[in-house]
Amino acid sequence: MTISIGAVMGGPETLPCDESFKKIWSYFSGNESKPFLNVVFHFPGSLMKPKHTGLRTGRFSSKEQGFMIQVAVPEDIAETDDYIVSANFFLDSIEQALDLSKKRWEKHKIEFPFDKNIEIIKSARNEINLQ
Repeated sequence: MTISIGAVMGGPETLPCDESFKKIWSYFSGNESKPFLNVVFHFPGSLMKPKHTGLRTGRFSSKEQGFMIQVAVPEDIAETDDYIVSANFFLDSIEQALDLSKKRWEKHKIEFPFDKNIEIIKSARNEINLQ
């Protein structure tokens, strides 16, 4: 797989959306390869909150063939215990990160397996009934 998922937590507390985040993370864990897209979710917490909203680009390395995109998790998503709502947010964000990354891969003439990763997202949506 060429998408990896990460998290930056804003505090030590467990969030209501943790279960859905871990489930979505499981679809993208293991078998990391190059090129890779690292989608890092920034969660709000008692110690800090994301200073940005939505998605923003992070580090890109043509040498390592890696690109990081950071996603600010809104407080209402972090605090929801609605599994479907939070899982849908995480999958939508990953899909948006893929779209956001396209121009960068093209600019550096790096072939990224978009279709393979879209299939993983579709499979995840089907399995958790998010169609």
